[in-house]
This record gives sequence, C-alpha cells and structure tokens, in this order.
Amino acid sequence: MSPRFESLGALIPGLLGHRQDQRSEHGRIRALILARPLALTLAVGFGIALNGEVFTSGAEAGAAILLVSYALTGAYFLLSVLRVRRGFQLSLQIVVDVVLITALVSITGGASSQYVLLYFVLILYASMYLSFGGALAASGLSAAAYLFSWSPTLGSPYLLGAESGGREAVVRILFHSLLFVTVGVLSGFLARRVEQKERKLRDTTSELRRVRLGTDVILQSIGSGIMSIDSEGRVVHFNRAASNILDLDPSDVQSRHFEEVLGPEMAAVAQVLRRGLDHGETVFRGEIQIVSGEGRKVPLGINTSLIVTESGARAGVVALYQDLTEAKRIDEKAKRQETLAALGQFSAGIAHEIRNCLSPITGSVELLRNELSLEGDSERLMNLILKETDRLEVFLAELLFYARAKPPDRQIIHIQDLIEETVELVKRHPAYSRGKLVKCNFAASKTRVGLDREQMKRVFTNLAVNALEAMENTGTLAVSTCLEMDDAAAPGEGGSHVIVKFEDNGAGIPSEKLHRVLEPFYSTKKSGTGLGLSIAQRVVERHGGKLSIDSSLGKGTKVTVHIPCAVADRLDMVCDREKAA
Repeated sequence: MSPRFESLGALIPGLLGHRQDQRSEHGRIRALILARPLALTLAVGFGIALNGEVFTSGAEAGAAILLVSYALTGAYFLLSVLRVRRGFQLSLQIVVDVVLITALVSITGGASSQYVLLYFVLILYASMYLSFGGALAASGLSAAAYLFSWSPTLGSPYLLGAESGGREAVVRILFHSLLFVTVGVLSGFLARRVEQKERKLRDTTSELRRVRLGTDVILQSIGSGIMSIDSEGRVVHFNRAASNILDLDPSDVQSRHFEEVLGPEMAAVAQVLRRGLDHGETVFRGEIQIVSGEGRKVPLGINTSLIVTESGARAGVVALYQDLTEAKRIDEKAKRQETLAALGQFSAGIAHEIRNCLSPITGSVELLRNELSLEGDSERLMNLILKETDRLEVFLAELLFYARAKPPDRQIIHIQDLIEETVELVKRHPAYSRGKLVKCNFAASKTRVGLDREQMKRVFTNLAVNALEAMENTGTLAVSTCLEMDDAAAPGEGGSHVIVKFEDNGAGIPSEKLHRVLEPFYSTKKSGTGLGLSIAQRVVERHGGKLSIDSSLGKGTKVTVHIPCAVADRLDMVCDREKAA
C-alpha cells in the first residue's frame, strides 16, 4: 500500500475519532451543567429536611442562591450551544461555583456548615475535567475564598455567619483550607494518571485501528476468497472475493456460524472447515465443487490453515479459495487445441495419401466414361462413382484446410461488403430455393475490420448454407451486424468488436447435441462432413475472435461471430509507417 493511502487510512479514523471525542466532551460538559443545579437543590433541600438547616440571613438568601444557580445554568447551556472554548467555560463555572458555595456556607453556619463538603465536590469535578491544573486551581480558589469569607476585615455579619470567632472555629477553618489543598493535589495527581492512561489507551486503540484498517484493506484487495472462523465456528473475516465467489453478502455472514451461513449448496466448504476445526486437518491445493445461486456447478480450489495460539491451542481455521471455472475452461481449451493439432497432423497425412490414390482413380474413371458407351445400370453406376469421388475430393479439401491451419493474411475491408458478397454467392447455392429468404440488417455505418477475406468469406458462406439447409421448404435467414464497444480498453487501442449474427427459423438443434456441433467430424446432417463448423471456429479464433451457437429445437438457430476491430487500427498505423518510409 502506498504511503499516500496509508496516511489516508490513518487519517480517516483519526478524524472520525476526533469528532466523536468532541461530541463526547460537549455531552460531558452539558451533563455537568445540568447536574449542578440539581445537586445544589437536593443538597439544600435535604439539609433543611433532615438537619433542620437554618439560613442565618433568612430563607430568601438560600432561594436567591438557587435562583442564581438556575440562571447560570441557562447561561452555561447557551455557551455550550455556541461552542465556546471548553477551557474558558469550565474555568468560568469553577470560579462562579466557588463564589456560590462560599456564599451558601457563609449563610448556613460558616465553619460548622455541612455545605463545606461541596468544595470537595467542586475540586473533584475540576480534576475530572481540567486534570491536575484544574484541581490545584479549584482547591486554591476554594481555600482562599473560604479564608476570605472569614477575614475579620470584612466585618459583615452576612458573610461571617453565626460562628464568627473562637479558637475552635479558627482551627476548623484552617483545617478545611489545608484539606482543600491536599484533596486538590491528590485528585490532581490521580486525574493526571488517569489522563495518561487514557492517552495511552487512545494511542493504542488508534494504532490497533490503523493496523486493522491496513489488514482489512489488504484482505479486501486479495483476489482469492478468504474466510476465517474462530474456535466456536463464527465467521471472523470474509473478504470481497469470498463474497463474489460464494455469492453471499458480507453483512449476512459476519459473526454467524459458518455452517448456518454456507448451507447445503456449499456443504463441501463447510466439511473442510469442520474437519479443520474438530480434527486439525488442513487441505493443500484441494479441489471441491459448490452449487451457485443459479444452480451452476462451480469448481473451487481450496487451501486451509489452522489458527494456533501461543500455547498451541486451536483458535480457528482460515480458508483460501479460488473459482477454478476460468482455469478449467482454459485448461480444457488447451487440451482441445493439443488434441486438434494432433488430429490435424494425422488427418493431413491420411488426406494426402487418399488424394494421391484418388487422383488416378478419378482420371481413369473419366477416361473410361469417355471411351465406353454405357447404358442403363452401367451408366448409373459410372455417374455414381464420379459423384462420390467428387464428394470425397471436397471432403479431402476441407480436411486439408482444417489440418494445415494457414495463418490469416489480413486486409482492411468493410465487413458489410464481405457479407453482401457472401449472400450473393449463397443465393446460387442448391440449398437456396424460392421459398427461402435472406435478409440483411447492417449497422448504421460501415465497419472496417482487418481479416483474411477468403478465409472469412468461407466462414460466412458455411454458416449461411447451414442455415438454409436447416430450413425444409420455407424460412428466413437474418444476417445482421452491430458494433460492440469495450469500456475497459484504453483510448486509441480500438477496444471494439463487430458482431455478425446468422439467425434462422429452421428445425433447430437438440440440446443434447448442441455442445458437440463444434467438434471435428461431428454433424447433425446425413451428408455432412462434420468439418464445416470446426473450420469456421478455427478461422474465427485465428482472427482473435470467438464463435458461439445458440439453438432451440423447432425454433431455429443463432450463430454469433465476434471479430475484434482493433486489428484495423493497427494495420492502418503499419500502412501509414510504410507510406512514410
């Protein structure tokens, strides 16, 4: 993974985490704002109800403090909505709360007031929100305000409270002040330790998130399917390739039991995982088969490994698998090409020897026919010999054409012109009759393609004649062309195919025979050689295209030929370079 993507991967969770921390911090501040008046109201209420607390300056003073607290709550909440700086808002609350608590203590007995404990609550929440510095500042302000309220220089009975003198009161006041500072230092140290632990935890969490993000990106980018399960059989990892191969939604798979997820269609995968989980068995380059959602059998190559802890205990199983459909197709195609090449060489040798023998036989029969005056059965037999030798000659010519696999001599032509020539040629073929029609439907503009004119004309003629022969007395052969663009091709590289379709409404081909019609020497016609479609396929493939057949019994047959157009562009460039030279 490139540094750019790595930094981006680390930045995204950082930004998300920062926003989450901001939302969490604003929530904590608002919780503090709402908790303050509630705690003060409960404290004053319980003080009056349980201890018969008496306000030395009158109940109106206590009510005034509560009203001021409620008003300040609204002001603080407004500051929170306006997103005022956190440090400023908390510092303001601490200073104002020190004043309110000092006033409450002064009017409820001074040194003997039970509301002195509210100073400790203030110091604790200051350490929670502002760490060590906040705790020291809150404890210092509390001690100073508490001492200042008892300073004889003020002389106000409202501030001095009921107990204004005496050695015991002085000791208690000094003890409280010292205790404020002590609690502030201790809570500050504890807050700093907690803050350090939280920072370390955040750093560790961020690193784990970054590592996990990198691991997830790697797993999602791997072309092979990866599925891992824990010791209880729950799915832990399931990457994109696994989703595509098994046709399962990752959201439906995660954290569920693998046997529940896979189902009977993928029982082979489940069995491999179960053997690894229960018996510690692993598979190396195994091959299994599953059934897709469309009912198609899909071959899979699979490897499994055990996930083992440091103590040696099995913690799960990881399976790596690939869809072998394309690999099987390529392998079968390669084997077919090898078989056809060997068959071609063998056939070429036989055809050559037969032609050597056939030529003198044909010549001798022609000589006898000219010299002898034959009548009746003798003449019929002579004509039969000549007809069959001609048919054998055609077969040998096709066999040699198939076996020798002459490379195409490419020229740039318009495919529509070639098809029109083919149609005119086919209309003179014996298979064409009065009740049969040939219709052409070409693309709007003529398409230029680089191909061997004679070889491709032979292909089109063969396909058209086959279509006409498939119709008994009447029918229609529709020949059409269209251009198919390839979006994945780079600009200037062509990347398009011309598609030529031959569609007839003849008898059609039975489904059990359709997969064999492209095999050499296989024919559904009584007089067919079985080489026409095989030759057509080889010619099209040598041009870089492909030929496919779709047919329904009683409805007709459609043969589709794909020919790449990019060849024409490359030939143009070659011609231009030759002209320039």
